[in-house]
Amino acid sequence: MSGHERSKSKVLASGSLPLDPSEPISTNQEISNLELCIALLVLSRNNQPQPKKKHQTIREPDLFSGSKPDKLQVFLFQCQIYFRTSKGEFTENSEKIFFVISYLRGITLDYFELFIIKLDPFYSLDFLEDWPAFVQWLSNVFGSYSLEDDNKDTIIAIPFPHDGRATDYFICFAKYQNWIWWDDRSFCKVVKDTILIRISKELYYSQEDLLLFEEYKRAVMRIDDNH
Repeated sequence: MSGHERSKSKVLASGSLPLDPSEPISTNQEISNLELCIALLVLSRNNQPQPKKKHQTIREPDLFSGSKPDKLQVFLFQCQIYFRTSKGEFTENSEKIFFVISYLRGITLDYFELFIIKLDPFYSLDFLEDWPAFVQWLSNVFGSYSLEDDNKDTIIAIPFPHDGRATDYFICFAKYQNWIWWDDRSFCKVVKDTILIRISKELYYSQEDLLLFEEYKRAVMRIDDNH
C-alpha cells in the first residue's frame, strides 16, 4: 500500500484530518470537509429551539343579565366547562362563586352586590361559600319558573332545515328532548308538524313503526338522505 493510500485509510477510519502535515491531504481534505459540513448541519439543527405549543384559549362564559331566565342553565353550563378546563385555578368554592358573579350584569349583579358590600364578617351566607347552594339560589331567584315548559316551547319552535339535513334538526331536538316528560306519540307529533311536505308524503310508504319515536326519526332521516 502506497503512502497516499495509507493516508486515505487513516482519514476514513478516524474521520479527521491527518495530524502529520507531511502526509498528502488533497483527496482526504475533500472528504473531511464534507463530513465537517454534515456535522455542522446536524449540530445547527440540534441547537435550534423547538417550536412552542400554542396555548389553547379557553372560551369564557357569556354574560348573564337575568333578562332571559331560560338562558341561565346555558350560562351555568359554560361556567362548568371553564372550571373543568382551568384545573388548578379554582380550588375553593368561593373562587367559583365570585368568578360567576363577575359575569353577571344588570339586576343579577345588583342583587348580589347588596350581599357583598354589606357582608357581615361574623355572619356567613352559605350561597356565597358553597357552590351547590349558590347555583340553587341563583336558579330560584333568576331561573325559569318552569324549565320543562321552556323546553317544550323551544322544541316546538325548532325549524326543520329546508336546505339542510334532518340530522341537524334532530341534533338540536335531542338537546331539549331529554328534559321533557313526553311519550313517543307527543314527540312524533312535534316532528310531524315540522317536517317538509315531501317527507310527510313518503312516510306513508315507510316500513318503520311510526308509533315509536326512534323509528319515526329513523324514517325521516332515511327519506331526507335519499333526497
